[in-house]
Amino acid sequence: MSYVKSEKKLGGIDVNRVDYTKELANLIKIQKTAQHVHPIYCSYFPVVIVLENTFYIYDISYNNSNYQFIKSEPSQFSIPVGVRAAFPLECYENKTCAIVTSDVFDNEESYVDILHEFVHCAQAKDCEAELKGKLTISKMYNEKNDCMWEINHQFSYSSKSFHDLFSQYLDALSQCNYSYVKDIRRQFKGMLDKHDVEYLLWQEWKEGFARFLENKLRDKLGLDENHYGNQSPYNRISFYESGSQLISLIERVEPSITGNLKDLFFQMEKDIFSDFT
Repeated sequence: MSYVKSEKKLGGIDVNRVDYTKELANLIKIQKTAQHVHPIYCSYFPVVIVLENTFYIYDISYNNSNYQFIKSEPSQFSIPVGVRAAFPLECYENKTCAIVTSDVFDNEESYVDILHEFVHCAQAKDCEAELKGKLTISKMYNEKNDCMWEINHQFSYSSKSFHDLFSQYLDALSQCNYSYVKDIRRQFKGMLDKHDVEYLLWQEWKEGFARFLENKLRDKLGLDENHYGNQSPYNRISFYESGSQLISLIERVEPSITGNLKDLFFQMEKDIFSDFT
């Protein structure tokens, strides 16, 4: 990457910036390959590169041919190297952006991380707020003004009963036994409180779908699949893996369902919540 000091004024601001246009041109090439994996990759989203706690904001041109530098803005909080995230930026019209640190361009495999975050951008644009608003866990945290619950919720990962059942669940998923999988998922609601069950459902839909598409893309690019989280001790990332495998299994039964984010969520919800009280 080339470090470019620019005297150009954008919005009246003198910008000293890092030029990532070449790297983002490569992202567009990879995304064109990704479009053969799933139509969700036909949508482009802003990419924000974080360097020394400064946001360097790029957005796609009107004809989707290249990313253009928009502006730089200081971050209001510290962002560690290695961050891969998607969230709305107040300083950029509250658009949901892929937020990454500059090490994402170190190798081709890391470009897949940006496209993973694009899936979350697409979820946010399509139906995430509507679906999240139906969950009691979301309502509970909203009342506490806690917007970080998706990362920080204190789930009962360490309990022996959860550990043992989740291990059975991963085994059932690896066996591609949908009937057995649904039976185990219904057992979770008898073991966990409703907030924990909703948390599992939410992570499996949101992060599981992004992992599901990520691995399809990895296969397309000849890269190793990502199955991080499939080993004990289990944590939040384990739901990325179980969700990905679950969605793959559902797709085998109903191939068109992964083309509709809402339908997919409602199917995953039905399998676990059909008689929850």
